Amino acid sequence: MIKFIIIGAAAALFGAAGYFGGMFLAPEPAPPPAPDKMAMEAKPEPKALLFKMPLGKVTVQIIKPKRIMHMVADIDLFVMGVAEFEAINGAMGRARLRDAVVTSVAELAETEIWMLKEDSSEKTRRMLSEYLVRRIYEDFPSIRTARVNSLDYTPSARQ
Repeated sequence: MIKFIIIGAAAALFGAAGYFGGMFLAPEPAPPPAPDKMAMEAKPEPKALLFKMPLGKVTVQIIKPKRIMHMVADIDLFVMGVAEFEAINGAMGRARLRDAVVTSVAELAETEIWMLKEDSSEKTRRMLSEYLVRRIYEDFPSIRTARVNSLDYTPSARQ
């Protein structure tokens, strides 16, 4: 009978020691993730009405009769309102917005307007901005304006 009491006490003692020892051996909890650098840069000022959302560079092929051109446009969009900006400013919102911009620029590259000449003037950039806003406004009504910072063309030989 004493054997059973000793075995029971030893099991309880070792169980308690293992439980409390595990608390000391458990790894430290991970620190909270650092805020995204891009999200920190794009934080809106509370008094501003339009919030800048840089999308970066978009490259599109323009196929001409004797050559292929690559148009590279650096695009910024401006969003109206704090709530709308924060709704779009996540990873999914930015991805959807960038996809919409790339689709719009690719559709515009297929039109005859780019067959005439390669022009990176202010008038061409303004026309591209207006076209983007009209196309994107259907899916993102909080987008008020766009700015094409740079518009470059690089030719390549047709294969």
